[in-house]
Amino acid sequence: NLLNIDNLQISDNLQVVIVYTEWNESIIQELINGATRVFAKFPNVKVSSYQVPGCVEIPFAINQHYQYLKQHAPLLQLVTSIIYISIPKQQ
Repeated sequence: NLLNIDNLQISDNLQVVIVYTEWNESIIQELINGATRVFAKFPNVKVSSYQVPGCVEIPFAINQHYQYLKQHAPLLQLVTSIIYISIPKQQ
């Protein structure tokens, strides 16, 4: 069950980056709210969020944040998981 997070194991010093687009704000905002609710249950997780204009910019924003972490937090174990959700722009 995807909604059951009781057995979710989160390591210490985890960094989560949420990169989202301007498109479909109501849908994207609900996805962000859901992720925020889940990670709020794990106070050792640091969550950063960045908005980009469109889906093309998502990998660039992720890479920019990764490069920042490499310079400013070299002792952290960097684990990258990307969940890519593409929702067509509503007309």
